[in-house]
Amino acid sequence: MGCFGALDVPDLSVELLSVMSGEAEEEIATVVARLLAAGEVAETRPGWFAPVDDARPVDGRAGHDPRRSLLVTHLARVAVRVAVTVAPQEHAGWPAVHGGPVPDPVEAARWTRAHRGHLVAVLSLAGTAGVDERLCELAWALWVSTSADLRLRADAAWRRTLADCGERAARTWGNPVILAGLLERGGRVAAEAGDDVLAESQLVRALSTWHQVRDEARIATVLRMLVEVFGRSGRWHRALDAAFELVGERRRVGGADSADALTLLGEVMVGAGRPEAAVRYWEQADLAFRDADPPSPRRHGLLLVALGRLHWTGGAHPVALRAWHRALALLVDVDDEQADRARALVRLRPGDDLPA
Repeated sequence: MGCFGALDVPDLSVELLSVMSGEAEEEIATVVARLLAAGEVAETRPGWFAPVDDARPVDGRAGHDPRRSLLVTHLARVAVRVAVTVAPQEHAGWPAVHGGPVPDPVEAARWTRAHRGHLVAVLSLAGTAGVDERLCELAWALWVSTSADLRLRADAAWRRTLADCGERAARTWGNPVILAGLLERGGRVAAEAGDDVLAESQLVRALSTWHQVRDEARIATVLRMLVEVFGRSGRWHRALDAAFELVGERRRVGGADSADALTLLGEVMVGAGRPEAAVRYWEQADLAFRDADPPSPRRHGLLLVALGRLHWTGGAHPVALRAWHRALALLVDVDDEQADRARALVRLRPGDDLPA
C-alpha cells in the first residue's frame, strides 16, 4: 500500500506496482485481488487501482524513496522504446535503446497518453537527487513521442511541463550537452506546434548553451530554426540578426555550408521586403557554391532559379536568363522536376509573367 503514497498520482496499474515494489506482476495481481475483495482498493479503470479514502496511505513523497527511483527508471525505459517506435529517425543514438518488447506506433502513442498523468507526476520530481539523469532520458523520449503524436503536440500545457521539467532535471544533473539537446528538442516541437513564444524561449537558451560547449553544427541548426520562427511571425529584424550570425558561423566552415547560409540570408531579405539586398547575398552564395568542394549542384541550381526570378522581376531579363541557363545545366542530371521548371523559365520572353 505504501506505493500509492510514494507519488502524487490518482491510481497505479499492476505493472507499475510491480516495478515499485520489486515483486513479480503475478504476486502483485494476487495481492491486489485480495485488497479489492476486502474493499481496501477500488478499480478506477481496467487494470488500474487506487486505495479507498480510509485506506489511502500517508503521503510519503518527502525525502528519498527508492520506489520513486524504480518508477522513473521503468517509465524512462518504456518511453524510449515508445519514442524509437513512433519516430525511429529521431533516435540518433542517445539515449541507448533499452531491451523489451517494442509496441506498434498506434499502441505507442496510446501508451504515452494513457500514462500521461503518471509521467507528469514523475517529471515533477526533477531536481531530486538520484533521478535527474533518468528524467532527462524520459523527457527526451517524450519530446520525440510528442512530436509524432498530433494530440500531444497540440497540448500547450503538456509541452510546457516537458520543457520546464526537462530543463530543471538537466540543470540539476549538470550536463550542458544534455541540457542544450533538451532545449533544442523542446524548441523544435514547439515550433512544429506553432507555439512561437515557447519555441523562441527554448531555442535562445539552447543556442547559448551550444555556444558554451562550442558545438558549431548544433549552433548552426538552432540559428536556422530561430530564423524560421522569427520569420514566420514577421519579426524580420530578429530573423536578420539570426541569419547574419549564421553566415558568420558558416563562413568559418566555407564551401556549401557558407553558400547555404548566404542563401538563407537572401531569403530573409526577400521576406523583409529588401530584394536588392537579397540579390547581393545570393550573388555571394553563387560564388560560394562555385568554390564548394564537393559541389552541390541541386542546391546551387535552385539558388540560381531564385536569383533569376529576382532579376526578372527587377527588369534585368538578360541577367535572369543567364542565371536560369546555368541552373538548367546544374539540375538536368540531378532533379528532373526542377530541371523542367528551369526549362520553362529559359523560354520566357521580356514582358512575360513569371510562373508561380
